[in-house]
Amino acid sequence: MSDKSIRQNHHRSPEWQPLISGQDQFYKAGAAKKNATGVLSEQESFKRMYERTGKNDAKDHFEPIYTYQDKKASAASPESNLPDKKDIKTDTAANELMQKEILEKLKKDAHEQGFLQGKKEGYDAGMLEAGKTVDSLAHIMSSLDDLWHRMVSRYENEIIELVKRISEKVIYGQTQIDNEIVKRAILKTFELIPDPTEATINVSAEDYEFIETAKEDLFEKIKSLKNVSIVSDPSLSRGGCRVETTSGEVDADIGSRLDAISRSIMDAANEIADDQ
Repeated sequence: MSDKSIRQNHHRSPEWQPLISGQDQFYKAGAAKKNATGVLSEQESFKRMYERTGKNDAKDHFEPIYTYQDKKASAASPESNLPDKKDIKTDTAANELMQKEILEKLKKDAHEQGFLQGKKEGYDAGMLEAGKTVDSLAHIMSSLDDLWHRMVSRYENEIIELVKRISEKVIYGQTQIDNEIVKRAILKTFELIPDPTEATINVSAEDYEFIETAKEDLFEKIKSLKNVSIVSDPSLSRGGCRVETTSGEVDADIGSRLDAISRSIMDAANEIADDQ
């Protein structure tokens, strides 16, 4: 074989495909058809090899090379591994919902923690303020107590004299409008004398006529009394009296009673001073 023949054999048509082992029978069948009809071309024979019918066995099934390569390329394509857009949207919505729930829970926990912290701080602040108020009140009360004691100690005599004068105003004012005061004073005095039979009752000039007319009431009130003398005494104040009996004398003058009130106040003041 010449070099020219070799070069001609190496020159192949662009449509040329290698003959795969086991498929030469299709080529032979094509050739037989050509011999019978005289019209089947070589191209038709190769087409018979690549285009199979359903009558062939599964083991003889041939898949076109371009189809296999297309599937392989499709499987190897990065885009084929990407998730569906619908799945991406669903996952995104789920993640957003989860993040929102987590955020809401964090806000709620922070709010509750802040409320409890604020409540405790408010309680502590209130207790601190209340403690300051109580301490302030205690200090004020202590100061007032000290002030009262100082005032009593400093103005003790003046206070007693003031009380005495107030009592005089009240008592003397009452005697001017109530004649019964002297009568009640006489009866009160006879309660201090056991079973009097005879008595001399000294009253003020203003009360003399009233007691003289009321003498009969004295006998009814004091059953043991048999004889009574009424005497006008200018030294006595209106509303007061002095009763003399065989058992003794009882002074119930208004002035004497005011002196007794003053002495009682003095005694009480002295007891307070001693306790301090």
